[in-house]
Amino acid sequence: MDVDGWNAAHVRAELRGAVQELTSRGLKQSAMWAAEMLAGLGSGATTGPATEASFPMPAADTDRTLLAGTYFSLGEYLRCAHALSPNGGLPEGGDNKEIFLWGYSTYLAGERRKEEEMCEVTDPLERSQLVNGNLKLLRNVLTAYIASSAA
Repeated sequence: MDVDGWNAAHVRAELRGAVQELTSRGLKQSAMWAAEMLAGLGSGATTGPATEASFPMPAADTDRTLLAGTYFSLGEYLRCAHALSPNGGLPEGGDNKEIFLWGYSTYLAGERRKEEEMCEVTDPLERSQLVNGNLKLLRNVLTAYIASSAA
């Protein structure tokens, strides 16, 4: 649909391709900007190019996967997990790639927080007792997911 002279589906396709191209060139901040613009376009076709784009783009990545991937490559693990699952649990309707990205970014965010806490603690005994606070969440969510998949 053309709105004021621009085709939203074509813009989506161009932005998806731009995210892939920018990421492949190591332009992480630019890729994040393009992914945020893509996410800001709102609803519409969320997988694969809707029109012929200037850049070839695999149809497997959704808009939210592209956005989360750019956050992950920048080391913004909490933003990555939130982009995939705003409610804090397993990504709804997510494929294996989204589930892995959510779980790994949640784990790494917990590890980063643990390292920050280690810098604050001077007692070696207390340091040895610090744990990743996200491990219980990951265990509970993933155990429930595996149980529901097996049923």
